[in-house]
Amino acid sequence: MTMRNRFAPHIDTTEIDGLIESNPRWGFSNLDLIAERRGNFLVQEWKQPGEDISEGQRILLLSLANQPRFTVLVVRGDQRDGVTTVQKVSRLTGGLDKAEVVGRTLDDLRTFVRAWYRECDNA
Repeated sequence: MTMRNRFAPHIDTTEIDGLIESNPRWGFSNLDLIAERRGNFLVQEWKQPGEDISEGQRILLLSLANQPRFTVLVVRGDQRDGVTTVQKVSRLTGGLDKAEVVGRTLDDLRTFVRAWYRECDNA
Protein backbone atom coordinates (compact mmCIF):
# COMPACT_ATOMS: atom_id res chain seq x y z
CA MET A 1 0.00 0.00 0.00
CA THR A 2 1.35 3.39 -0.95
CA MET A 3 0.92 6.39 1.35
CA ARG A 4 0.02 9.43 -0.75
CA ASN A 5 -1.98 11.87 1.37
CA ARG A 6 0.38 14.32 3.04
CA PHE A 7 -2.63 15.94 4.69
CA ALA A 8 -3.82 12.75 6.37
CA PRO A 9 -4.49 13.58 10.02
CA HIS A 10 -2.60 12.05 12.89
CA ILE A 11 -4.58 10.19 15.51
CA ASP A 12 -5.66 12.54 18.30
CA THR A 13 -4.51 10.91 21.55
CA THR A 14 -6.20 13.41 23.87
CA GLU A 15 -8.66 10.80 25.14
CA ILE A 16 -5.87 8.41 26.17
CA ASP A 17 -3.21 10.87 27.32
CA GLY A 18 -2.29 10.68 31.00
CA LEU A 19 -3.45 7.10 31.45
CA ILE A 20 -0.43 6.18 33.55
CA GLU A 21 -1.00 8.01 36.82
CA SER A 22 2.54 7.42 38.04
CA ASN A 23 3.90 8.92 34.79
CA PRO A 24 1.28 11.27 33.31
CA ARG A 25 3.67 12.58 30.63
CA TRP A 26 4.09 9.08 29.18
CA GLY A 27 2.20 8.65 25.95
CA PHE A 28 2.13 7.61 22.35
CA SER A 29 4.10 8.75 19.36
CA ASN A 30 3.62 8.20 15.68
CA LEU A 31 6.20 6.95 13.22
CA ASP A 32 6.07 8.30 9.71
CA LEU A 33 7.10 5.09 7.94
CA ILE A 34 7.89 1.55 8.97
CA ALA A 35 8.69 -1.42 6.75
CA GLU A 36 9.51 -5.06 7.45
CA ARG A 37 11.66 -7.52 5.55
CA ARG A 38 12.37 -11.01 6.92
CA GLY A 39 11.95 -9.93 10.54
CA ASN A 40 13.98 -6.73 10.12
CA PHE A 41 12.41 -3.30 10.45
CA LEU A 42 13.22 -0.01 8.77
CA VAL A 43 11.74 3.05 10.48
CA GLN A 44 11.73 6.51 8.94
CA GLU A 45 10.86 9.66 10.84
CA TRP A 46 10.54 12.65 8.52
CA LYS A 47 11.07 16.16 9.80
CA GLN A 48 10.94 19.38 7.86
CA PRO A 49 14.16 21.39 7.99
CA GLY A 50 14.23 23.19 11.34
CA GLU A 51 11.50 21.00 12.87
CA ASP A 52 12.51 19.55 16.23
CA ILE A 53 12.12 16.02 17.51
CA SER A 54 10.25 16.02 20.81
CA GLU A 55 11.90 14.51 23.86
CA GLY A 56 9.45 11.61 23.95
CA GLN A 57 9.92 10.85 20.28
CA ARG A 58 13.69 11.07 20.69
CA ILE A 59 13.56 8.46 23.46
CA LEU A 60 11.34 6.21 21.31
CA LEU A 61 13.53 6.46 18.20
CA LEU A 62 16.75 5.83 20.12
CA SER A 63 15.18 2.85 21.89
CA LEU A 64 14.13 1.38 18.55
CA ALA A 65 17.56 2.06 17.05
CA ASN A 66 19.12 0.04 19.88
CA GLN A 67 17.03 -3.03 19.03
CA PRO A 68 19.02 -5.59 17.04
CA ARG A 69 16.67 -5.85 14.05
CA PHE A 70 15.69 -2.21 13.76
CA THR A 71 17.23 0.44 11.53
CA VAL A 72 16.03 3.98 12.25
CA LEU A 73 16.44 6.89 9.86
CA VAL A 74 15.68 10.55 10.49
CA VAL A 75 15.02 12.22 7.17
CA ARG A 76 15.16 16.00 6.91
CA GLY A 77 13.01 16.83 3.96
CA ASP A 78 9.59 17.76 2.70
CA GLN A 79 6.95 17.06 0.10
CA ARG A 80 5.23 19.90 -1.70
CA ASP A 81 3.10 19.74 -4.81
CA GLY A 82 4.02 16.10 -5.34
CA VAL A 83 7.77 16.77 -5.19
CA THR A 84 9.88 15.12 -2.50
CA THR A 85 13.03 16.91 -1.41
CA VAL A 86 15.61 15.50 0.97
CA GLN A 87 18.33 17.56 2.64
CA LYS A 88 19.75 14.95 4.99
CA VAL A 89 19.29 11.28 5.87
CA SER A 90 20.71 10.21 9.23
CA ARG A 91 20.87 6.71 10.69
CA LEU A 92 20.54 6.64 14.46
CA THR A 93 23.38 4.67 15.99
CA GLY A 94 23.31 5.47 19.70
CA GLY A 95 22.16 9.04 20.04
CA LEU A 96 20.81 11.88 17.97
CA ASP A 97 24.17 13.58 18.38
CA LYS A 98 25.87 10.39 17.14
CA ALA A 99 23.69 9.88 14.09
CA GLU A 100 25.53 8.78 10.96
CA VAL A 101 24.70 10.88 7.89
CA VAL A 102 24.02 8.36 5.11
CA GLY A 103 22.79 10.75 2.45
CA ARG A 104 21.73 14.21 1.41
CA THR A 105 19.39 13.55 -1.50
CA LEU A 106 16.30 11.54 -2.39
CA ASP A 107 18.50 9.28 -4.52
CA ASP A 108 20.74 8.67 -1.49
CA LEU A 109 17.66 7.64 0.51
CA ARG A 110 16.56 5.29 -2.27
CA THR A 111 20.06 3.78 -2.41
CA PHE A 112 20.07 3.22 1.36
CA VAL A 113 16.65 1.54 1.32
CA ARG A 114 17.64 -0.76 -1.55
CA ALA A 115 20.87 -1.73 0.26
CA TRP A 116 18.96 -2.37 3.50
CA TYR A 117 16.50 -4.61 1.65
CA ARG A 118 19.31 -6.58 -0.04
CA GLU A 119 21.07 -6.96 3.31
CA CYS A 120 17.87 -8.38 4.83
CA ASP A 121 17.52 -10.86 1.97
CA ASN A 122 21.13 -12.00 2.35
CA ALA A 123 21.07 -12.39 6.13
